[in-house]
Amino acid sequence: MHCQVFLGRGALLGAVATAALTALLPARAQTPVPAAVAPAALPSAGAVAPPAACALTLEQVRFDRALPRIGRRLASGKPIKIVALGSSSTYGAGASSSAASYPSRLAEDLARRFPGTEIAVLNRGVNGDEVAGMLARLDSAVIAEKPDLVLWQVGTNSLLRDKAVPPHASLLHERRWYETEHLPFDTFVSSDGLHMNDWSYACLAKALGMAIAEAATRPTATAIGTQAVR
Repeated sequence: MHCQVFLGRGALLGAVATAALTALLPARAQTPVPAAVAPAALPSAGAVAPPAACALTLEQVRFDRALPRIGRRLASGKPIKIVALGSSSTYGAGASSSAASYPSRLAEDLARRFPGTEIAVLNRGVNGDEVAGMLARLDSAVIAEKPDLVLWQVGTNSLLRDKAVPPHASLLHERRWYETEHLPFDTFVSSDGLHMNDWSYACLAKALGMAIAEAATRPTATAIGTQAVR
């Protein structure tokens, strides 16, 4: 899967990209008010700018492969279990509450897309974890849950600790929110200058929800390639 916003191929989620932002945060100088502007024309002290739009297209978030297992369970009305494995970007560091983490927001998004289907998204993120730690708890935290889908976020802490992250390093430079949409960093980075915030977790969840919904309902060829099924 490839997403210019924050999703990389395979299991690499764009949450890892926020780790690369620390050294790039610009100094924020205050913009002086032009002397010619009358006080009455200025926004009131309590005015709050509207939140930035989470603009997404299917092409940006589309998975490389379909999700036929999820599709079959949706069609039959069976419950679906998703496990989100990762570090602090999965746990929800930087969010205002656990309900604002991307796994929680993803569960809400999928519930809206597929009302009547029981969909659980289990958060198995651990602050500071690296791949070795995730693999060590893979059986107990993931396999034991018998999930229908696993979302695995990796790379953030390895990057912070100066470890090589090939072959995905180039994906860390695809920061569409800042470079293409020209959103200020504080729109999608929490006050610690490192983690995502409520807005970016919600936008990530929206992207994943869109991608999962499309991949689960995508027509797929049968073994003999003569018929399309869902």
